[in-house]
Amino acid sequence: MSYESIHIWGLFPSDEYESHARSLIHRLAECLGFPETDAGDVYYPHGKHGHQQATTVAALAEELLDSGDAQLGGVDSSSTLEYGDIGVVSRLYAPDPTVPLTPAYHLRISASLFRDDIHPSEAIVASRQRLVDLATTVSVAAEPVYSYAFPATSPRVLDEHPTRETITEGRIPNLDWLTVFPETFVDQVGRDRFVSAPAAEVRELEGGSIALVATEDPLDRDVETLRAIERHLEDGTNGTRSGTT
Repeated sequence: MSYESIHIWGLFPSDEYESHARSLIHRLAECLGFPETDAGDVYYPHGKHGHQQATTVAALAEELLDSGDAQLGGVDSSSTLEYGDIGVVSRLYAPDPTVPLTPAYHLRISASLFRDDIHPSEAIVASRQRLVDLATTVSVAAEPVYSYAFPATSPRVLDEHPTRETITEGRIPNLDWLTVFPETFVDQVGRDRFVSAPAAEVRELEGGSIALVATEDPLDRDVETLRAIERHLEDGTNGTRSGTT
């Protein structure tokens, strides 16, 4: 299957949204080297203000976080510093009482960086490492309830992601290429169970969360490997399972 993008999605804690979102925005600014001018746009698809231009990263944060009408904010960057050739489009979903899977963040990276018919293997390996670094760095900054990265031809709508209850109740969701579990979930399942998971990479993160990278290739949706990791984790939770909803 030819994927268009790699998507990184995370569900913010329902309380203290502003502090988590602000931390994420400024960490992205540090990581990606957004310019101090022409930083991006803020969109209000459900609000009364229409489309507005944010001139700096700080202005972007203020426009998004301080307006009750802001449902969706965006930054579009075609160049990065710390992450080399990975261009990132980011979106923040503000709290919305009609959408249970908000607040949340969504980052999109072109899947072409990982195609072996376009790039040499060493370049793909380097891009893959930067992708894992980006997903985990963002997760540490945002302190999400749950986050993961997946290849897709289009982003999933909000109700296609694991529910907040799935994670807070310690149920194993359907995994994807990269999945970051918060410390509370790790403690419920057992840290040793995570560390010994049959994944391509297990990365313990600042704050106690753990990232599982299922396969070396972000575009290889190896369902058998994903299910094997899920079964391994289930052994620590008496077999409790929950798919995406």
